[in-house]
Amino acid sequence: MTIPDIRETLTAVRDSVPVPPVDQVAFRARVRGARRRRVAVRAIGVGTAAAVLAAVVTVAPRLVDADGQQVAAQSAAPRIPVAVGGQVRLLGDDGELTGSGSTGTIVGTVDGDVVTLDAGVLSGPGDSRTSGVVAAYASSAGVTYQSDDLSITLPDGRTAPADDPLVAAGDAGWVTQHDRVLTVHGPAGDHVLRLGSDGSRSQPGTVEVGGAIVAVTADGTVGLYDVSGARRAGFLGGVTGAISPDGATYAYAANAEERAAGMRPGLVLHDVATGTTRGVSLGQDAVDLAWHDGRLLVLTEEGTSRTLWECDVLACRSLVTAADGDLSLR
Repeated sequence: MTIPDIRETLTAVRDSVPVPPVDQVAFRARVRGARRRRVAVRAIGVGTAAAVLAAVVTVAPRLVDADGQQVAAQSAAPRIPVAVGGQVRLLGDDGELTGSGSTGTIVGTVDGDVVTLDAGVLSGPGDSRTSGVVAAYASSAGVTYQSDDLSITLPDGRTAPADDPLVAAGDAGWVTQHDRVLTVHGPAGDHVLRLGSDGSRSQPGTVEVGGAIVAVTADGTVGLYDVSGARRAGFLGGVTGAISPDGATYAYAANAEERAAGMRPGLVLHDVATGTTRGVSLGQDAVDLAWHDGRLLVLTEEGTSRTLWECDVLACRSLVTAADGDLSLR
């Protein structure tokens, strides 16, 4: 077959096969996607180089939708409420503290609003004000609080009678204390938590509810229970800690007393389901831990100064330091 014959054959094949029209919208979308992926790869490279140089640069990207229209970037992480000089201040990611106009004990945040309890007045979320409150706890469902008549108001507005003080509450239930006895109340009924062994009764310290887990410190130990009262885990030390809102992780760090007794410094993340732990470097004495909008916060003390850290499974980063030690999470 000669070259002219080959050309004629290829031309005939080309003319006999219909070519579908190009979908311009899909084509432009693919092009934009490829460009975004290239930008992301470049950003990762720049971020890696910056980490090597120990310098962090945050760039606000220009976001576009599928039609190429610019959209607003996501807002910064919610500010963290802290107590400074008897006032509730809001800590931004830039380390700046701004006033909130609130005083008293920080209960938590609900839908981005700070909830406080000051001299029997529960403030928040929003413009809500309730007087005659003796205890209050915030969770993703809202605020559970106890009035001075001991009645307990749940996040959905229902009330429950009580004879004993409210010491913890979360999405799955609430806990009351009578002498050394803790009782979990919730949809599954009322269940007593057995803290001691061999019939003894330990003195409860801090109590928290996260998901379906109740974390209790007592006599230098930590006990993890589910809301049915069953004991899930227990260990010596780690009393300066906090259960995550979903109940999946109990985080703790050695305080000054524990370090003096030989406990190693650092943050420990205890997986409630598997019982495994993971350590994160942290050299100072722990004073308090708390979870805020999915962020793990650790307050440490060194000499007269206090530092607030945000930690994850890899590392902790300093957010703010108070040289005079006037800084707390509650």
